Amino acid sequence: MDAGADGGVIAACGGLGALLSLWTGVGALQGYLATTPGGFAAVLAVASASDSDVTFVAASQVIRLVLMLISAPLIVALTARYLRLRARRAGCSSESLRRAAEVDDRR
Repeated sequence: MDAGADGGVIAACGGLGALLSLWTGVGALQGYLATTPGGFAAVLAVASASDSDVTFVAASQVIRLVLMLISAPLIVALTARYLRLRARRAGCSSESLRRAAEVDDRR
């Protein structure tokens, strides 16, 4: 990931953390830690060291992980379906798409 994308993820987590903080009444740091993607153990270590509610942060992280595990396959399936429909509308056959994918795999 480049620096711009990293900054965007950090900003998005900060925004979501602020909303979570307002919605639940927890502190801003707890809200940020609850929405931060990445190392579960590192987030819990920071929460523990900063006297945050570790249970809240851990529960939020588990919920975030489960939602990602459920939504990722659905997003991939919907994207594949959209691309197939788009290819059909453009007049591409399944066979020509398969051959194009094979050519890309050889590169």
